[in-house]
Order: sequence, then C-alpha cells, then structure tokens
Amino acid sequence: MAYLKWLFIFLAIGFASQAQPLVSDSMLREHVGALAHDSMNGRFTGRSEIGLAARYIARQMDSIGLKKMAGNNSGFLVPWNLKMYKEYPGEHVVGVIPGNKKKEQLIIFSAHYDHVGVVSNQKAFAFGTANKRIKGDSIFNGANDNATGVAALLELARAFLKSAPAYTLMFVAFSGEELGMLGSADFCENLTPNDIVLNVNLEMLGRPNGKRPFIIEDENSAAFLTLLNKNLAKAGTNYPKRYFAGDPYTAQNLFKRSDNYSFHQRGIASFTIMATDPADIYYHSANDEIETIQFDQMQKIVQAIYWAMLPVIMGE
Repeated sequence: MAYLKWLFIFLAIGFASQAQPLVSDSMLREHVGALAHDSMNGRFTGRSEIGLAARYIARQMDSIGLKKMAGNNSGFLVPWNLKMYKEYPGEHVVGVIPGNKKKEQLIIFSAHYDHVGVVSNQKAFAFGTANKRIKGDSIFNGANDNATGVAALLELARAFLKSAPAYTLMFVAFSGEELGMLGSADFCENLTPNDIVLNVNLEMLGRPNGKRPFIIEDENSAAFLTLLNKNLAKAGTNYPKRYFAGDPYTAQNLFKRSDNYSFHQRGIASFTIMATDPADIYYHSANDEIETIQFDQMQKIVQAIYWAMLPVIMGE
C-alpha cells in the first residue's frame, strides 16, 4: 500500500507540472511590446534603431541564462557584412544552451527581428506596403512580423534551459530577412552542414484567428509535421490530435520566403512554424501593432512547440 501511495504522489506531481504553463503570456507580451514600440522605428536593417532591438534581445538572452557563441568577441551580437547599408552594419543575436551528450551537433531555432521601417526610409513598393499606410502613422511596427517569432524564440530558450538537452541548442535572431534573407544566408555560409541536425524557424505566430499553427517544409514532405504531432500527442497534454496543420497556402511558396530557406540551400533540414494567413490584412501594414496580437492563442502555440520539440532536443 505504501508503494501505491508514493506512486500516486509521483504521478500527481508529473501531471501538475505539465498542467502548469511553461511559457509565460506576460513575457510574450513584454517582448512583443518592446520590439514593436515606436522607438524602434520599424526595425529596418541598415538603420540605427534596429540596434536598439538587437540589444534588447541580447539583454534578454543574458538574463535568461544563455551562453555566448564560442569564439564570438561581440557577446551575443554577431556582426555580418551588410554591403548595401554601410552606415549601420548588420547584426544577428545568438545565444546557446550547451548539450549534455551530443555537444558537437546543433539544433538551431531562429526568428528574424527586422521589419520594414518607416515610410520615409524605405521604398514601400518593395515591401508591398504602398497601399497599407495608415493616415498619421508612418511606422511599420511589425508586432506580428516578426516580434512574435522573436518572443517565442526567447521564451522557448527559457523553457528549454530547464531540460538539460542532449544536443547543443542555438537561438538566433536574424536581421536582413525583409531584404531577401540576406542575413541568414550570410550566417549559414559559416556553418558546417554536417554539424547541424535541424533548423526550426519561427514566423508570424500572433494572429492565428482560431486556426491551427501550420508547418512549412520542403515540397512533398510531411516529416516534421508528423513528428511534431506525434510528440505532442505523447506529451499527455490537452491539445487536440494533429494540432499542427500542414501548409494550407502552398501556392504562396512560403518555404522560400523565410530564413529556413537559407538553411535548406546549405543542405540542412529545416522548417518554419507559422500561424498567420500570409494574406492577413495587417501584413506589412502600419496597423501591425501589439493590440492586434492574440496572446492567449500565441501562448498555447509556443507551449505546444515546446512539448513537440522536447523529445527531439533530448535526442529521443
């Protein structure tokens, strides 16, 4: 009887730990609010204000307890050669959780933190913003695109730090995505593909409008979609079966439109998790503000990513 008593106690503790939210709604709000603030002036790569965003992300990585990338003398900031905007060099922000068993191999989580700036310092037609200017507001804050992805990146790092992963985890916030994935392409040139197990890219997670998050992966492949749903089901959470959906917008060619594609071009397995319709009315609009973000749904998505990726980072 004593054995059964302790068994029930341990089971209760296990279920309680899963029931507690691992991802904080308030922290997601804090990150999106900071990155989408008017003071960031739309985080345009090549303008000085994006440096404020980079340093915010770096401070958060430091406070979470991430390690700096080995050999990087700039701390969490990693400069890259942005030839077209010489007045302000490009910067990525990189934090690391060292692996316990397979340290020589990396799983890279990524999200871009740049956006399209303000009307006065960018060619609006190049970003599809010409008809989305709001009277009296010249700043394209990019709350969903992609402050939500960066917020998810940071809070996943915080959660995974408690798990002692087998693989080394690298968390990268890219700039230069809106210029044609220039930043991630530069970053991936310095990678050794055989050292990278996987890239998980996070994009536009804040306005699902009640729809399931979807997985964007290589054409004719559903490997990651199947894996994530399988792992999430095994976690014993209350998520519905097949919570993650396949890409419902294949005609939009989304696989080639975010930083995952830079990894793919180097022969590295990669996919993007996204939750917003690419035809969303706020896409590249001055109305992409924090007030439009559905944080209750976003928190649920980010927590699902944690549970679905946990067996992967543990090497199971």
